[in-house]
Amino acid sequence: MNSKLPNLLLLSSQWLKTARSNPQPAARWGGFVAILVILATIGTARIVSARQLPPPRSAGFVPIKLLHFAPADNARMTTSIAVGNDGNVWIGTESGGVWHCVIQSGLIGRVPIILKNVSRKGLPLPANVYAAAVDHANRIWLGSLRHGICVISGIRARLYSPIAGLGPDSRSVNGPLGDRIFAVAVSPIDGSVWIGTDCGIARYKPKTRQWIYYTTADGLSSDAVSSLAFAPDGTLFVGLASAGLSMGSPRDHYRSWRHVGGPLHIPLTPSGRGLPCPYVNAIAIAAANSPSGKRDHAYRIYVGTDDGLAIGTENGRRWMYIRGSNYILKDEYRYPPPPLKSRLPPPQTLMSPDYVTALGVEPDGTIWIGHRTTGVDILTPAAGASAAAAPGVFTPLKALNGHFISAIAVVPHRGTLVGTYGSGVYWFKTSRSPLSTLIHDATGHYRPRAALPKSASLPKPAPAPTPMQLARMMQAVKAGFGAPPTAAVLGCDWSTQGDWLGHYGVNFARLCCGTTEFSDAQEQFFGGKGRCEIIREKSPYPQFFNQGDWACYLAWPNSTLRSTLYFPDARMRVEGEWNDAGGRYPRLTDGPDMWLDVRIPRGIYSLAFYYHNKDGQRGMNKIRDYVAMVYPGAKNPTYALQHEKPLAVTRIYQFFGGEYCRFLLKGPGDYQVRLKRNYGYWMSVQGMFLDRLSRRHLGTDYDHLDGLPVHHYRPPNILPTAKIKASAAWRLWRLTRQSGAWGLADLKIRRQVRIAAYRYAVAHHFPKLLLRRWRWELHLWNHNDSLRFDSLMRKLNNR
Repeated sequence: MNSKLPNLLLLSSQWLKTARSNPQPAARWGGFVAILVILATIGTARIVSARQLPPPRSAGFVPIKLLHFAPADNARMTTSIAVGNDGNVWIGTESGGVWHCVIQSGLIGRVPIILKNVSRKGLPLPANVYAAAVDHANRIWLGSLRHGICVISGIRARLYSPIAGLGPDSRSVNGPLGDRIFAVAVSPIDGSVWIGTDCGIARYKPKTRQWIYYTTADGLSSDAVSSLAFAPDGTLFVGLASAGLSMGSPRDHYRSWRHVGGPLHIPLTPSGRGLPCPYVNAIAIAAANSPSGKRDHAYRIYVGTDDGLAIGTENGRRWMYIRGSNYILKDEYRYPPPPLKSRLPPPQTLMSPDYVTALGVEPDGTIWIGHRTTGVDILTPAAGASAAAAPGVFTPLKALNGHFISAIAVVPHRGTLVGTYGSGVYWFKTSRSPLSTLIHDATGHYRPRAALPKSASLPKPAPAPTPMQLARMMQAVKAGFGAPPTAAVLGCDWSTQGDWLGHYGVNFARLCCGTTEFSDAQEQFFGGKGRCEIIREKSPYPQFFNQGDWACYLAWPNSTLRSTLYFPDARMRVEGEWNDAGGRYPRLTDGPDMWLDVRIPRGIYSLAFYYHNKDGQRGMNKIRDYVAMVYPGAKNPTYALQHEKPLAVTRIYQFFGGEYCRFLLKGPGDYQVRLKRNYGYWMSVQGMFLDRLSRRHLGTDYDHLDGLPVHHYRPPNILPTAKIKASAAWRLWRLTRQSGAWGLADLKIRRQVRIAAYRYAVAHHFPKLLLRRWRWELHLWNHNDSLRFDSLMRKLNNR
């Protein structure tokens, strides 16, 4: 008898059980196909190849679901998939770390477990992985929630952060400027790794072991990068969270960037020219065929946005967009009502919904399009399609209907992996791809030696700047001195989490809905010199007056999560929120949103909102995606909505771990702020904070926060030595504190030069007290900073 028979029977029984329990017809068919392949091997002592199987009965493009694997409950939230050499696949998850599996043609593992969690024991691997890629040396790059990027090579791993020492074990080294990583891509030209962060792009060149940074100061339209993709000729397409698309070319070494924007108000038509909106989520590149039938450097660019799919031709010089079939409902619920339109186009010419979350391209040009509520659409491009023609035919994949698609990875000639946010990963094959099987080591253990070469060295940390480089930065800061803008985006803070006390709200703090006695209560604090206030206003949408435009909700009176805001009066972490009552109305309604009147005295202030999607892994809470807009002072929200253009716009998404969205405002003045639901689910906010950024004695009067003894938890005072005062790092940091350093030009380089000064201070062994103060001002925390906050809160509780 064949020695493989017991293992094959065990595997077939497991697959049969899975196939029977799966309600989807495609899943049952995929399971039986796999069983037939196993049974065909019995008595032959070999595996039947795909060429020996009968062709599928369905004609044309019919994906067949072969396997569905959702490992542990805490690893069902797939966020990214990276495909490497030798059939290795790396699956990043939210809360579940990274998982490793292998795809090899013609092999079947001897046990039914098909993937293995990469152990974090002894390695600085992140628990929340939001981006993944494999470079040309087979190193795995994993983007984390708030600690930068982790690189795995063989059995070694290292964490690369904006400054050294971040992370739970404080072993990180210098790397990208941003601590929140959204995308990673590898250049087909030189193998360099490009990392999209909340603070621009970091590029690592393996040949020279050099780190290079690209921000708005270098021509990007925004520092908030959402996605990256390379064309065959090396052109880099950069998706921006709220500012459209930027394109750079290797011809000029990415020194200049072209920009394609989108309208803030979505178009009324189902298709048109340009991008449908500036909110980009995913990018994919499809190589085109030349007239001779050979591949060349012509390609199409597919850009997934909140409001449709944009398609670029002529290497990104011409653009068109196509909407989803639900666009008609968005128009119907818009205010003011739009004019009457022609009837809805045929279903084949539109996607299922507007919102595109992920994209994948097969070798023959077929496009997989992921959505957040309706699964996958498959686009078969029309022959010779151009920017003026229909893109092709959209076919919904019924097997994934209702799923939130978070990642798509096409394994050439083997199938397509589709990651879902909530149900793990699905593996599909088509009639054009041979059968393959996912396997892993038969012992159930992760063995990196079988997948990765030992010779690949870990990337070199980013070096500390030299005094000459710091001197050039000082010249750039002085050249950018000027009047501050009326309003601007300051970027996001992912590191502080719920530990706001002393870091935010020194002049005004509102903690939404949170005492143990009253579910509709709030904690509100005033402090410092000058009165600041944030006042809630009526929604400008009259159709929402019947069921209200505001609600409050107390979720957890005593939370143990660090991402929950700490309430001083309650003496515990309380999870509460204000929301716009959006869940009471149709989801595709424009509004109701939350409108706020922000009043500040003379000076430069920071306005921050804290968002925490506490239950974002369940139900409709997954699809929360907000936009924050600052309008100039106006009579009321109705006037601002209809007649004013926003002064600053930013986007909040993937905020399961807690995020501070920040703006710069110039006073004195009133501002209308719109926190937009963006066709999501209950626009909720947990905290609102105002802090003065510039005055002569900025470090004073912090002990007047409604009687709270927060003067014990402020940045420590520094008495530097003469040597430190003479250093370039100290002088550069002092320069960025001056009021003139809040001009538009300096805002673009502010974080970069401050991180450079901090890296210099670490390399030259500046006092720990000074480094602690600078981390405070950078809103970057190490493990000791968190422990210090906990100790102070215990003292506060005993007051």
